[in-house]
Amino acid sequence: MYAKHYLDLDIPVSNENIGYDLFAGDWIEPYGNGLDTNIIMNFSYEIHDKYNYQWKLNIEMNSENAGFVCMTNIFYHSVAKNAFIAPVSGYSNRIIYEIKYHNGKKDEIDSSEPISDSFFFKIRNGTNNVNYGKLVNFEPHISKDGGYINFTYYLNPTPNDRNLELNTKSNLFQNLDRGKKVSKP
Repeated sequence: MYAKHYLDLDIPVSNENIGYDLFAGDWIEPYGNGLDTNIIMNFSYEIHDKYNYQWKLNIEMNSENAGFVCMTNIFYHSVAKNAFIAPVSGYSNRIIYEIKYHNGKKDEIDSSEPISDSFFFKIRNGTNNVNYGKLVNFEPHISKDGGYINFTYYLNPTPNDRNLELNTKSNLFQNLDRGKKVSKP
């Protein structure tokens, strides 16, 4: 299992699609060392002053039959906060986070997209194969210099295997900085 944690990962550019390679654990070139785009992110924002601003983060999959489904936390008093088996169906190709503040008050956003901080995902890998994973504690933020995100993700490298339980002693990402290591299954 691949597992990686990010705290304050800068989104390198605004108003542009940026690819992220889940197997490499990095942005696609020229922003990182990733080679294959699995997820595409597009972050846009406007800041007029500290009371009037808006931002939007659009996250989508790079292929058909791939997507996200909101995760329901089912183990409230356990180390394992989220389910370990990804569902087969119910996936949507896109997640949209959007926030608008006007005169210091949050505006209601009319969006049909599910808003959650944890998702199962599946990515297309070849003609008949998919890889399953989960994205947990996803939190986008805005600063005066742009956007950044916090999240942890788990990715099963075995095609068509929906099991997402991590053995913390056998993470396929090697030599991670202490802040990027995942210590919970």
